[in-house]
Amino acid sequence: MDLVVSDASTLIHLASIRRFALLKRFFGLILIPPAVWREVVELGGGRFGADEVRRARQKEWISVVFPTDTGLLRLL
Repeated sequence: MDLVVSDASTLIHLASIRRFALLKRFFGLILIPPAVWREVVELGGGRFGADEVRRARQKEWISVVFPTDTGLLRLL
């Protein structure tokens, strides 16, 4: 199975056009880094995507995963 990692924009924009469920339909499990969780859910409370991402995590088809390759992160 391929790994799919999402950024905040994808989550927010799909939620805003009411097509968030396409992520689960096409990919199954979506991984997001903690920074995306913070941006969409913690800082974006009440905005598009916040509730959708929270519910998807509760249903376990979005998972928050901490990056392990810090050297690569610094390069990015």
